[in-house]
Amino acid sequence: ARARMAGACAALSARLLAPPPQPAAHDAQSEAIDAILHHIDHCSGRGVSIEHLARIAGYSPFHFTRVFRKRTGRTVHQYVDECRRRAYRDLRAQSFPHRAIAERLGFSCASAFSRWLRGQREHLGT
Repeated sequence: ARARMAGACAALSARLLAPPPQPAAHDAQSEAIDAILHHIDHCSGRGVSIEHLARIAGYSPFHFTRVFRKRTGRTVHQYVDECRRRAYRDLRAQSFPHRAIAERLGFSCASAFSRWLRGQREHLGT
């Protein structure tokens, strides 16, 4: 957990310290959410929680969820599921077994992964 937090902080710092591509178009709030999006993409939703992401962004969980939805048009949960679906497709294309996929996507057990997978069937086209 400590290593994940250090990695997330490093990613957030790198994103916040990098020069913005369009200086006038981005504000601090957008930069923070962009860094969070990058973090979620990078970890494919593994080990993320509203509280953890809000702490990284420097917001309360309630304010973070409002800012995230305003900026992305999706809830954090919807975005995490999108990232997990992309990672699932990539891992299945590489012939990873379901147990390995569940572990890489951060599910606590195979049954939790199976429940998630059943709920994602329409999005995954299976």
